Amino acid sequence: MNLVKYLIKHHEYNVIKLDNKWYPIDSTWGAGHIEEKKFIKSYNEFYFLVDPELLIKTHFPDNEKWQLTKKKYTLEEFLKWPLVKNSFYLYGFEKYSPEEGVINLTDSNSTKFIVYGKDMSKKTGICNIYLLQGNVYQQLPNLSYIKFYEDKFEVDCIFNQKGKYKVRIFGNSLRDQPNNLDILEYTVNVSNDTKNKLSFPKTFKGKEDINIIEPLYNGLKSGEKIKFKIKSNLDKIIIIDGEWHYLEKNNKGYFELETIIKSKKGESVIIGKSKPPNSCDYLATYDVI
Repeated sequence: MNLVKYLIKHHEYNVIKLDNKWYPIDSTWGAGHIEEKKFIKSYNEFYFLVDPELLIKTHFPDNEKWQLTKKKYTLEEFLKWPLVKNSFYLYGFEKYSPEEGVINLTDSNSTKFIVYGKDMSKKTGICNIYLLQGNVYQQLPNLSYIKFYEDKFEVDCIFNQKGKYKVRIFGNSLRDQPNNLDILEYTVNVSNDTKNKLSFPKTFKGKEDINIIEPLYNGLKSGEKIKFKIKSNLDKIIIIDGEWHYLEKNNKGYFELETIIKSKKGESVIIGKSKPPNSCDYLATYDVI
């Protein structure tokens, strides 16, 4: 067995040779992680004999030889990727999209990020968006909406004004865990202000039970014809718009409803699940304008 040690951004890790094949080992990242400036012991075997094609996303060696990847990457390529945190692999996430870490929006004020992995229905994710104001990034509320699937979660984001944004995606391996660690960070540059300010429907506890496909954005017009399309593991859902619509899945696995919005301006349209004996738990609400 041969041992090679090298330095990457003030961080050392090892490479060992087993059966004529080289493997990276990062015992520091494998021992735990930093949370609120404290080191948390948390053994993660991922960083022992780790796949070089994954490690290159977070570790860039001074010597190209020790990338150990099929393709050799330049530092410029490495710096264009999003910032991938230790917790990304700690919690079993595998891939992300887009692969470029800097997104430039010139004719749109929305974009989508996707995180892939196994057993994603057991995991959770949230997203925070920050706008650079002066020299400080200020967090802006309610600019992201996450849809959960078996093999991924999708993060739709909106940016209503020109500027430079940081998009930080947090995750956890278990839905019932209270703390999420940041797993990815992107930069988004928006060239133009938008006249039509977008927002997402308001969501409540249990929102993970539904994936709203249509309409994705808040602000439904009274009298407008709307198609609702929702993906969910629930057996039934309810849409309340002046009257209660009890929906069941169609043969494609979606809850769908075409309707004319009956609620008046200033009222709300509600998506929920039934609660005995004859009430409804809110999952999401739309404002009527």
